[in-house]
Amino acid sequence: PKGVMIENRNAVDLIYWAQNEFDLSRFSITYAATSYCFDLSVYEMFYTLSVGKTLRIINNGLEIRNYIEKDDKILINTVPSVVKKLL
Repeated sequence: PKGVMIENRNAVDLIYWAQNEFDLSRFSITYAATSYCFDLSVYEMFYTLSVGKTLRIINNGLEIRNYIEKDDKILINTVPSVVKKLL
């Protein structure tokens, strides 16, 4: 595995970019399935919270099936192999 250092300014720039890029009306909750050890978790967690949306922390992408019927307008950022298993 490789380590990736994310500096505070990089994380802030990513969050500001996402706030300007994405339509907030398209989702109301994000499923955070990425380990906090990976840089993608910065997007999942901090972007969602910075725009006042709900964050559901789940252990892994396969737990999506436990919540998908209960939640509406969900933002999911996961790998194709997880989507294939869910389908």
